Amino acid sequence: MKSSAETVAYDTATGIGKLFDPPLTAQEVNARLEAAGLHVKDEAGVWRATKLGSQFCVFISIGPGGMNKWKGSAVVELLKAKPAAAKPKTKLGAFAKKAKVP
Repeated sequence: MKSSAETVAYDTATGIGKLFDPPLTAQEVNARLEAAGLHVKDEAGVWRATKLGSQFCVFISIGPGGMNKWKGSAVVELLKAKPAAAKPKTKLGAFAKKAKVP
């Protein structure tokens, strides 16, 4: 019997950056995620999801810190936060053109 649960892909800031054309660096993606209020750096310099961001990611504990892995839907929030100098390679292109950016 097949599960009705939808498979959700999670990716790092580096992976999300590759969805853009031209690609964004992990630093650019992290800056946009921060501007969107999705994550902040803690005292140790580790990116931690905010209450808003926690619905779009999971935290993976690795080494002395950890990392956030983001759902594809986080890209939508990312586009709301900053003007997209780069166009996403996904179906979000139409959204990016209509997005009103501060």
